Amino acid sequence: MATITKTATLRASAPDVWSVVSDIGNVPALTGMITESVIKGDHRTCRMADGQTLEESILSVDHDLQRLAYRVHSSPFPMTEHAASIVVTDDNGAAHVTWTTDLLPDSAAPIFAEAADLMFADMIERMGGTA
Repeated sequence: MATITKTATLRASAPDVWSVVSDIGNVPALTGMITESVIKGDHRTCRMADGQTLEESILSVDHDLQRLAYRVHSSPFPMTEHAASIVVTDDNGAAHVTWTTDLLPDSAAPIFAEAADLMFADMIERMGGTA
């Protein structure tokens, strides 16, 4: 299983960043690549800017650990498995964000990595940029 990890330390505080990350019904606040997100129970549907959709299950929103975990069931990417987590920690008053994605097949990693680079850069910019 391929793993893609993105990390950054932001100018914003960990509580401020966690409040955005943990708002699972408002994915467009995290990235412009998602224009709409709808929650029904633990299921989330996200519409991408190009009109395609992602179907996801929210696995965990842990406010104590400041960790969001989710699984993507359907996406435009050529993956058979896709699970991810976003963890927010405090780094001397700044938020440190780690986004980890595990996926199959391994051959899909380079394709998804391009989108992940763009999405993560957008997330970081929207939350105040790096420290």
